[in-house]
Amino acid sequence: MTTEERKVPTLIIDGLEGLGVSPMKAPDASIFKIKTEAIAHKGSIQQLAPEDDPILKKVCEPFDFVSPKYGHPISIAQSLIMSMRAYGGVGLAAAQIGMPVRVFAIGYEKQNQVFFNPVIKEYSESKNKGKEGCISFPFCYAVVERSDWIRIAWQNEKGEPQEEVFSGYTARIIQHEYDHMDGICLPDKVSKLMWKALKEKSRGLYKKALKMQKRGQL
Repeated sequence: MTTEERKVPTLIIDGLEGLGVSPMKAPDASIFKIKTEAIAHKGSIQQLAPEDDPILKKVCEPFDFVSPKYGHPISIAQSLIMSMRAYGGVGLAAAQIGMPVRVFAIGYEKQNQVFFNPVIKEYSESKNKGKEGCISFPFCYAVVERSDWIRIAWQNEKGEPQEEVFSGYTARIIQHEYDHMDGICLPDKVSKLMWKALKEKSRGLYKKALKMQKRGQL
């Protein structure tokens, strides 16, 4: 998911910050262990899968903490956050960077969080419509209906179970990224005719951005 015309601060993703652990907390043995693991399993910015890549339509498999296919969970967590920020997003699913596992990251208002094997256990009956963009489909924005709040269970990068209720814009980001894990992308949320119109509009925005870049305005 993109910043959708919101100015989201760029964060330094390194060590504790990359894991969503505040460096202001009182240090203890567990935090020093996380810091050491973060250095040992440092992530990196990953290339995005093209919008026509079949991986984006694939239902992702659970993340296996015992025998992970795509690297250490801390490395995956950091790579997701770093890539999300590099591409100007507020959310990114692992499938979007070539890893078809049930993991995604969100980063909004200086808060980074990575969800391993998330399960939305409850959706609010009340819903709202809002404009959404997607890193995988640049310059395309569609109005999508989402639940006002959700209850979600997941595991953190250490495999520990978590559960929380999220509402508002954060709930929207989570629902967007959750869709990605089931092979549901932004084009699937609107009619084919609407998506065709949005793509035509996006091409115009892209050309405008290129012109502005040449003039040094971007």
